[in-house]
Amino acid sequence: MEALAELGAVDGATMRDFRDDLLSPPPAYSPDGIREIRESFGVSQAVFAALMNVSLSTV
Repeated sequence: MEALAELGAVDGATMRDFRDDLLSPPPAYSPDGIREIRESFGVSQAVFAALMNVSLSTV
């Protein structure tokens, strides 16, 4: 971790310093929109769920 800090890749920031009010809310996706994204990658529902780290029933 020290090497990453020396390179400037990480700093000493913690969640105490994190300002979530600076983040935009995530966009809303319809079921059809999710399907279009998945199909654009050419992957099955199971693979897409694994890539997104969610359960198969979610997608």
